[in-house]
Amino acid sequence: MAEFKDAQYWATAPREERPGSFEEFKQEVEAKLGLDFDELPEGTPEEMIGSASLLAFEDWRVVGVGKPNEDPETGKETYTEFKRINMAGK
Repeated sequence: MAEFKDAQYWATAPREERPGSFEEFKQEVEAKLGLDFDELPEGTPEEMIGSASLLAFEDWRVVGVGKPNEDPETGKETYTEFKRINMAGK
């Protein structure tokens, strides 16, 4: 599973490491999760509480939902359900 960079990382990451556009962000979501961003269920900002912010771009977050499973080979936590959340509430 790919290593995720959370919202805090993207807020401080060098500009060249950040997605330059919303389309690049969508491509990153697809590359790391194997899922189409537009087909992810949409959540609410309140659902961020207790969720893991996995990917972020401007006001958008992709979060892992529920309890993560532990990968038996690596011991890392992985999610099987995801939501997209517009933190601006639009």
